[in-house]
Amino acid sequence: MSLRLSVTTSILVACFGAAASACSGGDAEEGAANNQAAAAHAAPAQNRWVRVGVGGCDGSDYGRSDGDSPQVAMCNRAWVTAVCWDGETHRNGGEAWCTYKTTPASQCTDGATRGIVYTCEPGADPAV
Repeated sequence: MSLRLSVTTSILVACFGAAASACSGGDAEEGAANNQAAAAHAAPAQNRWVRVGVGGCDGSDYGRSDGDSPQVAMCNRAWVTAVCWDGETHRNGGEAWCTYKTTPASQCTDGATRGIVYTCEPGADPAV
């Protein structure tokens, strides 16, 4: 009985002077938005591709994808490199595609076939 009284007293004290919606559960949409914001903040930061410039990089390939920009899923190791060709301005064959390399982007300057060079940067927690 004293525990029940204590909880009820705590709720009343917490709500004293607050708006009625704050004690009655408030707006459901507002609560859901706050929960989503908290979940987004708690989610780990993702690696991302950052365009470095134009260059070429021979060897050290570990993957390939179609399209003229690197695939998000391939940015799975920090500081790896993607070299992409759009099939028009930058060509390596007739189609648009990307290759993924373990060579740092800073070393992709003198390869045989120049394309757009990207580096995979590790995610950073925006709260830090």
